[in-house]
Amino acid sequence: MDGARRARFDLVAGTVSVEGYEGPFSSWQSHVWARDSCRIAGSTGPTVTVIARLHLAGRGDAAYYADPHGTVMRGAVPPWGVLRAAEGPVDSARFDASPNQPVTVSQDLQVTLQHAPGEWFALTLSASVGMSFGGGNLEGRLSFEMPPSDAVESCQGCAGATSVPAQAPTWGALKARHR
Repeated sequence: MDGARRARFDLVAGTVSVEGYEGPFSSWQSHVWARDSCRIAGSTGPTVTVIARLHLAGRGDAAYYADPHGTVMRGAVPPWGVLRAAEGPVDSARFDASPNQPVTVSQDLQVTLQHAPGEWFALTLSASVGMSFGGGNLEGRLSFEMPPSDAVESCQGCAGATSVPAQAPTWGALKARHR
């Protein structure tokens, strides 16, 4: 193996991150996805509009290789990210790097959601970098846009912009809910 890959997520920070590089004779992918359940807190209205935003930042660099025997290798590195809500809205972007054409990524993915206060919804964040003779990295950072009186509570304790950790339920509260 003449390459390396790494994938990480931190749901408290609301981030996903991938990186890697690969030599001319193989290709690989580094991929991470993370899912968290969230709900809106603070509002008393019937529904609240929330924009979930995943800011992507990274790069991709592909190489070109020609050996003395005439073998030519052209690399390709496509970083891509996805933000998906369980009930359907999805946004994604792919960025292609080829030899002598590196790519720099700085883009927001967003999905617009409408939920009643206290209603749980799931978000999936993912980042990937495919590598064939080249390297790249991609990081996604989650944030929310909503009315100033509201916040997003997260099961995993997301501490991103305008979000607060959800309080863990007690055993007694769980039993009472399921009776």
